[in-house]
Amino acid sequence: MQKRNESDYLKRVQYYSVHSYVQPLTQGIKHKDLLSVIVISLIKTKMFDDEVPCISLHKMLETKTNKQCLFDFSYVFIELKKFDKDKLETTIDEWLHLFKCAETENSPPANIKSEKVLDAYNIIEMHKTSPPKNIMPI
Repeated sequence: MQKRNESDYLKRVQYYSVHSYVQPLTQGIKHKDLLSVIVISLIKTKMFDDEVPCISLHKMLETKTNKQCLFDFSYVFIELKKFDKDKLETTIDEWLHLFKCAETENSPPANIKSEKVLDAYNIIEMHKTSPPKNIMPI
């Protein structure tokens, strides 16, 4: 999750995605064998204007036809600040609530149905209550 200054964050995201894309070339991989890069960025703040949804997909499009011709880079941004739902209707809502609120909640909301989300809450709770393993008790 992004915690540093956001002013240059989008530039860094693009830089690291390109670096990930071309790094295999230094190991002898051919251009034709390069894998696509999909960046999933979970951020606490609001990055884009309000008309851009909480979960947004960004791809490279040709400007006249609005068609995608370049397929090797895509970005998914999840702006947790935009997520503001009291009623959790979908599993995605449940995950977003966990990402946004688990740090400050003592227990998961009662209406969480997904077993995987509940498992994640349990794991978080274990880490909150168990002391770090590298610290000796006094």
